Formats: sequence, structure tokens, C-alpha cells
Amino acid sequence: MEKEKRIIYYATNRKEEIARLQAEYSLPSGYNINGEVECMLSKDDIKNLKEEEKKGLIQIRKK
Repeated sequence: MEKEKRIIYYATNRKEEIARLQAEYSLPSGYNINGEVECMLSKDDIKNLKEEEKKGLIQIRKK
């Protein structure tokens, strides 16, 4: 399955939510000082992460 480069911005400060997202979507642990992490995501992951984006937990960015 083809993967796309995306930047995930954590819009929440709740560490337990960030840990859940990292575990559930196999995101890299840690993030930069701006609250962003660079990762390669499948189209299915992007689709599912859009639901988390609607909850206000993250922003999916393409740089």
C-alpha cells in the first residue's frame, strides 16, 4: 500500500491522548518543540486520523 508523507500536529496537551494516538496509528513517539511529528501514512490511516482531527486532537498537515 502506498504511503504519503504527512505532518501530524498535536492540538492537545493531554499526554494520554497523544500516547493513545501514537499506539493506535503507529505514529513515531515524541514530537518537535512545535508539537509536530513527521510520518508516512497510508490512505486508510489518513482517513481514520481525519476522525481524530474532527475531535480537535490533531491537525493533519502536508508540507
